[in-house]
Amino acid sequence: MRLSAPIPGWALGVLALVVGCSAGSPPADQLVVRDSAGVRIVEHRAIPAQTAFDVVEVYSFGQGAGEHQFVNLWSGTILSDGVAVVGDAGAQEVLAITPSGAVVDTLGREGEGPTELGRVLSVGALPGDTVVIEDKGHRRFVFVHRGEQIRSQPRGGSRLANPSGGVGVVGRRLISRPTSFPLFFDEEWLELPVTAHDLDSQQWDTLTTYAVTPRIERDRAPDPFRPWGYLGAGEDQVLIARGDRPEVRVHSPETGQLQQITRWPSRQSLSTPDEWERYEDLRRDGSAEVEAELVALRAAVVEPLPDVMEVRGDDAGRLWVGRFDVTGVPIVWDVFAATGESVGQVRLPERTSVLRIRGDLMLTAHRDELDVQAVVLYRLVPPEEP
Repeated sequence: MRLSAPIPGWALGVLALVVGCSAGSPPADQLVVRDSAGVRIVEHRAIPAQTAFDVVEVYSFGQGAGEHQFVNLWSGTILSDGVAVVGDAGAQEVLAITPSGAVVDTLGREGEGPTELGRVLSVGALPGDTVVIEDKGHRRFVFVHRGEQIRSQPRGGSRLANPSGGVGVVGRRLISRPTSFPLFFDEEWLELPVTAHDLDSQQWDTLTTYAVTPRIERDRAPDPFRPWGYLGAGEDQVLIARGDRPEVRVHSPETGQLQQITRWPSRQSLSTPDEWERYEDLRRDGSAEVEAELVALRAAVVEPLPDVMEVRGDDAGRLWVGRFDVTGVPIVWDVFAATGESVGQVRLPERTSVLRIRGDLMLTAHRDELDVQAVVLYRLVPPEEP
């Protein structure tokens, strides 16, 4: 476990949160807000002036000598007292980590017993800090409060009405989407259902749909940088985005009704030699087969590159949009207020996945050059007054 001091804003490898200047809103001709059939439309024509915020690494746990070894950190949450709860989908266990970066409890581990886990799919928290573990292996939800399993309940529903893959708990409802789908289809984009599971009544409801992937041609190599569809959850929000569209759609978690669309200019980014080198370094294994595949993939890329790679919400209702990166994990996150105005952006180290944002805390999972994972907690700190 590593506890860290604040990172100076000038230091090499600095992490920066860039937020809108306190001077106020952007000029009227740069931000247009209108109503369309009851849906709030927020259109950004330019990015407002920005001021840098430092990001402080609170702790890093999992890559030090003798520390717990993670296999595949997949989901996590932050409780009201700052305790982080992370789900390891590789080891099939759920751990609680104190604000100082020490493992305080194992909330569940792999096994066939009544209090053990089969396959950890997602981890969330209800109001009052009851942790909800989605256990796909045993087809149930496990509820843990203050380190004690207090109950479990079947996931219920049919295979079609009971999708796997919780993306977040909103109130007392788990927002989910399917994690498997057909590889080939005729439509331009494949639409899949977004569902909500009421954790009290155990009722599954279909809220809306989202486009998950574009059509793949059978006779050509797939575009390695093709856009995907993304689903997230925040404070009283269901968030939907598509890689080739610089926008986020906000839906009601109760009814699925579309409430707001936030749009911004496309960056129209083109692939660069540096990006290809980063991508190929991740793929290469020394074999001739992979080298031949990389040549075919270069020819399959459709420019420009996607704008969006991930979308998340937080407890303040902010919208977090991960920019596309060739490594498959966003490095830059653009942040918008709940009402759609630009707040700024966060830059993270390469191969750092965001698990949860709560208040000024950001819970992440980082893989080093040896592919060893660690839980890293950051605090977003405003700059000192001049």
